[in-house]
Amino acid sequence: MFRILLYSLSIQVLSLSVFSGVGIASELGCSFNTQVITDEFNYDISTQPIVACGKQLLKIAVKRNANPYTQFQAEVDEIVEKAWAEDLDDDGRYELLLVSRKHSDPARRSFQIFYVEGNTLKHLTLPEPGSMSGYRGGDRFVTGGGRVIRSYPRYFSKDIDGEPKGGEQKVVYQFRNKELLLATEPEPLVKMESSVKPAAKSRSSRAVKIQLIEVKQDYIEIKADAAIDNYKIVRISDPWRLIIDIPGAVSEIPEKSVRIDSHGVSKARIGVHKGFLRIVLDSTVSPLPTETVTQIENSLRVSFYKLKDN
Repeated sequence: MFRILLYSLSIQVLSLSVFSGVGIASELGCSFNTQVITDEFNYDISTQPIVACGKQLLKIAVKRNANPYTQFQAEVDEIVEKAWAEDLDDDGRYELLLVSRKHSDPARRSFQIFYVEGNTLKHLTLPEPGSMSGYRGGDRFVTGGGRVIRSYPRYFSKDIDGEPKGGEQKVVYQFRNKELLLATEPEPLVKMESSVKPAAKSRSSRAVKIQLIEVKQDYIEIKADAAIDNYKIVRISDPWRLIIDIPGAVSEIPEKSVRIDSHGVSKARIGVHKGFLRIVLDSTVSPLPTETVTQIENSLRVSFYKLKDN
């Protein structure tokens, strides 16, 4: 079993690691330096300002048996707040995990995984869960058992900063086969907002009508009679599928299932739920390739591609 020593920050790596960034941003200032040591690699991690604090140089130097092995360097707009090592996917090798804060908005935090592959240090960044409805930062991250759980308070549009009334959102990601995948569905904030809005206002809103799902050469297109401005995207495994929830929408498609047989998707299933319409794209491959969903005029275009490492 690997032994882990961490310097600069007093961090204990447990089977379940919890991080909360409350109050840390102001304490860490404009730079960060630490060292993370495992039985296999030593990591020297730093972020230093290039031009004031808003532009930083992130450096990670990797050593093996006290000899330089590889390194990672990039210009970023974030300052590292915490670094630790953890065997996140239980493959017997430790990954390097970083939590960073935005200098322009310290409440907003990001999560990255670094791992050595060959003689290269590669990294993955936690994907964003769709439109992040109600998000104003305040992220907490819990890791363990091949999962990263991101939680943050949710704000209604009229909430004052520091006084969220939308509850807490938790989003679960899976780390498997060196990919970070969104694994659970964020609860649409529109449900919570609808419970406090006057009924008359809710009835006056015009429902978006989903009219067609068709296959194009480079994407799957979901067409409507108006712009689809609000939607949620969720990736689910066992079996792999992509879920698109559209609050307040209705379907004009007579079938409950539309054959796709392209782009690694067998079919699109349409389900009507209270307050939202759900479209499920069933994958024919495992894992489901990383998607990009683009809102263009009165449609959503779904394209799939492999997650790229840097």
